[in-house]
Amino acid sequence: MSLFLKFFFCAVTFSFVACSNNENPFESVEDNLEQSISENAKRSSSSYRSSSSSSYQSSTSSSYQSSSSSVALFDYLTTSKDMKFTLTYYKQKSIGWDDKNNYTDGDPIISFTVYFIQPNGIKTSATTGVLLNQNDIGEWSGTKTVYLDVPAFTDTIKVCPKVIDEDVLFNDDKSSNYCYSRINVGRTLVDYEVLYQSDDKNSYCILEWEWYLY
Repeated sequence: MSLFLKFFFCAVTFSFVACSNNENPFESVEDNLEQSISENAKRSSSSYRSSSSSSYQSSTSSSYQSSSSSVALFDYLTTSKDMKFTLTYYKQKSIGWDDKNNYTDGDPIISFTVYFIQPNGIKTSATTGVLLNQNDIGEWSGTKTVYLDVPAFTDTIKVCPKVIDEDVLFNDDKSSNYCYSRINVGRTLVDYEVLYQSDDKNSYCILEWEWYLY
């Protein structure tokens, strides 16, 4: 056998032995490919979770900041204000105020006490003084106005009307002894918003007034 054939035979024999020792020459390539795909998938999933978490945290933070930066409303007044208080209407609706058996014999003296109440229960008051003082009158309409100071931290404004029938010997109280309140004025009233009220509980007369803050 020539030297060339011996060399060729040895090369073929060596290749066969090498292939026999490695059962699948493509296994390492496939394993490397699968490992690369798995690692890429893990990195993609981790990136998605991180992105989702950052998006949620950003959204939550943005919502919180938006809520925090919104203007807060309080039930009470944060500053002192002025009140314009006006009596607008009176009408006698029961007879015999002065034993004349009619609806026009009353001599009404009308005033109001206004209470300013804070959330902690502290109460201050102011009086309008006499807004109407008439003799033998059954009905009146017009405007009688007074200005009052409203302290800061007022939460509730309570208006208590007083109606007196003036007589020669003694006066008769024709009040309903009822007060009319508006609560949460810091949140429910804006400046110059007119509030109309009436003495609905009074069986002697009709009484109407209005007021606003500014």
